[in-house]
Amino acid sequence: MRMVDGHVEAVMERRAFREIVRVRLAGGESRLAVHYPAWWGKLEVGDAVFINIEAVELGLGTGGYDFVLAVRRSADRLKLHDAPPGDARGRCAREHLIMKNRYTPLQFPVPAAEMSAATEPLRAAETPSPGTRRNEAECGDHRAGERPVLPEAPLRGRTVVILPLHSMLPIVARWIKRRLAHLRVAYIMTEAAALPAWVSDHLIELKDDRTLDEVITAGAAFGGTREAVNRYSALVLAAERLNAELILIGPGPGSVGVGDALAHSGLDAADSANAVYALGGAPLVVPRMSSADPRPRHFGLSHHTIAALTLTLAPVTIVMPVADDVGDDEGAGGSPKRGRDPSDGWRRPEVRAALDAAWIRLEAVHRRGRRHRVVPHALPPWEDVRSFFDAFPVKSMGRTFQLDPLYFAAATLSAEYWVYLWQKKAPAQSTLP
Repeated sequence: MRMVDGHVEAVMERRAFREIVRVRLAGGESRLAVHYPAWWGKLEVGDAVFINIEAVELGLGTGGYDFVLAVRRSADRLKLHDAPPGDARGRCAREHLIMKNRYTPLQFPVPAAEMSAATEPLRAAETPSPGTRRNEAECGDHRAGERPVLPEAPLRGRTVVILPLHSMLPIVARWIKRRLAHLRVAYIMTEAAALPAWVSDHLIELKDDRTLDEVITAGAAFGGTREAVNRYSALVLAAERLNAELILIGPGPGSVGVGDALAHSGLDAADSANAVYALGGAPLVVPRMSSADPRPRHFGLSHHTIAALTLTLAPVTIVMPVADDVGDDEGAGGSPKRGRDPSDGWRRPEVRAALDAAWIRLEAVHRRGRRHRVVPHALPPWEDVRSFFDAFPVKSMGRTFQLDPLYFAAATLSAEYWVYLWQKKAPAQSTLP
């Protein structure tokens, strides 16, 4: 691991759980670094820090930021998390605590949400920091959360949205909340990509504007409003204890892939689909599609989605866009079809080529014996989607809706289908055999 030392010369962003600082190295170079104050407390100008520069130097991920690894300061300024020996709150907490970042120098305790009697949502400002001791009333009877016998189908047929990429979260969550503003929404962040929820700008924004009510960090992931042992218990927690009506599950930012059919974070979707199905739910997998990705393996329907659909043992629902009227300017009786004007982006040749390639790949999954519920859905009116992303701009792989419309359309169509199922109170159905 490459580590360098320097001094904080400016604090660029300060939040309760994340800071971005500019660090000046001994040689005069300045670098931007992310710091999690839950470990070392707030940074101030002049603090001596050690930063991990490995990913930036290699050009791999992390958004161009280094990370503060340690702070050199006097003992009285170190932030310590401990309860006094014999403290009643300490005894209560120990019965509920699990360790995250286990067997690393920065392992820390968090309260396991499955064991807590409290289910009231936490405001963003109340999100527990690593090592925070929750009070006795919140802990309650440590036996209250015990469930020694596995319940039968605890998800009771509900449709859970599975997100292969973190950038799909704001698209799907905001599209659905725009239609159904009253919904209580929980997002389960898995351990397939970034582990700290604090690093996600999407989560900061979605909590601030109340699109998300709960962020459950499952497994090795941490930093949510609730900490869960694994994705199975997180799903049941969201459905039964937190009363979430919309449950989304997917990785944090920073997915990885090396071009191999199996060596990528996309298979996290298969794990989530299996978990949802095993718990009596209906997995709705958002397809990762692209009409702009220069890599052939991601053009059309990504090989990440193909692998997840091939390896999942559960039958899933997948909503696939179709362009039955792209390139056809006339409807019945010679009338123009809705939204098909010369500025319509769905008429772009690369969009049509990507759609054709996507369906060919999906058919190959079926030929391998995987029979999923495929729901063809016409592309939405271009102006409707464009105006939505003008109001709520999102990027994926650095691309906006205008640059890669198919990626964003696939996510919005899956969201719209979930709304349809919710309003009809109907199970996910296929329009194909």
